[in-house]
Amino acid sequence: MRSEQIAVKRFDKLSRLAECVPVVEPDFSRQSLDVPMNANWIVTAQALVVSFLWMLSSASAQDRPSSEAAEAPAFKTVNIVLYNSTTEFGDRSPSVDVMAAFIKKVQARAAKLWSDTEREKGQSGLIAVAIRPNGSMKLWVDIEQEHQPKLSEQLEEKMRDIGVPPVNDGPVAFALNFHLWGGPADPVDGVESVKLPQAWVRAASEVEEELKVPDEILPLVWKRLPPGSVVQTKEMFVPDGFILEELKPIGGSILRPEDWTFKQQHRKNTFMWTISKEDLEDGSYETGMRIQFVAGIKKLTGQTAQEFIAGFMKDKAKSSKVIRKCPEEKQGVFTRVCLLTEKTSDGEKPSFRILYSCFWSDDLDMACLSIAGTTPEQWKTYESTFDTMAKFKLLDMDKIEAQRKR
Repeated sequence: MRSEQIAVKRFDKLSRLAECVPVVEPDFSRQSLDVPMNANWIVTAQALVVSFLWMLSSASAQDRPSSEAAEAPAFKTVNIVLYNSTTEFGDRSPSVDVMAAFIKKVQARAAKLWSDTEREKGQSGLIAVAIRPNGSMKLWVDIEQEHQPKLSEQLEEKMRDIGVPPVNDGPVAFALNFHLWGGPADPVDGVESVKLPQAWVRAASEVEEELKVPDEILPLVWKRLPPGSVVQTKEMFVPDGFILEELKPIGGSILRPEDWTFKQQHRKNTFMWTISKEDLEDGSYETGMRIQFVAGIKKLTGQTAQEFIAGFMKDKAKSSKVIRKCPEEKQGVFTRVCLLTEKTSDGEKPSFRILYSCFWSDDLDMACLSIAGTTPEQWKTYESTFDTMAKFKLLDMDKIEAQRKR
């Protein structure tokens, strides 16, 4: 399956999780989108900017008192615009479930900015969100294409206890186009037009060359920020129903269902963590994930880490029915490939559907195997859970260094 098709499926799922109408599929024949800002420069987004129509209010019913749920909210999201291509956004972001949950939190907290204000004339605006791999996040609120610094600061303050979704290999950025009090009297036909926040426009106006959105424009924006205005946090966003489990001793972390069990077993050169729906007291389980991390592959096997992973995946493809493969993608300092298989029952043993996610880094001479599985009948039930856990963080060099100094 082409990566573009996979991306469309991901974001169709995102729209469904957000309780909105189906995603607007992009025209992948286009290669870029030029957004002219003034006569001196042009911002170029490499690939498409995709809009998602959202037909829900700014916060779900469980985020508001029941007495308020029936009232028409002042704030309503019209659509969401990605400033990355769909493929890039998906590769850099955590799972669709996590991003959908995070976007709902942004909507709910944004709605509170206007929850106690008197009705005014209808307006339109946007909330731009940029997240970088170092754990920093910044939000910008524009109304009628004018930056609102006080509202931006208030929204950031409301978001401080939410945490930041982890992203890899570059920033992700998106905007929520919204209406206040029903929107302007003469709204733009169709979806809201693609706009950049005015703070980005001003930052980019200082240079003459074309800039890639968001990768090349964000460093300019960050330089213009006054001290203390950026939400700097290492706390990861944790969706409801999950907790953040540390993968000791290498400083990694994984989102695991709060009612699932966790066990770690380590040997020389090899670390292993197991998360399962069943109790792990006897070591067996039917539904769960096991992560095995191996250092010093070359010395142990005589192969590079990539060769070791390629051999492992080849063996699994031979011994099981292959349902799908996924292409290579970067995930931090590692490269990831995956293989979804099904192994038929043997005698009294049940059949299992297993997703093998394998990572390697030849530079670090390390490999990691992630094995997530359950019975074929239960796969659909737990597939999104496995997707959420699959974007775990394997190494945190800051934590490792802190442990070394103790």
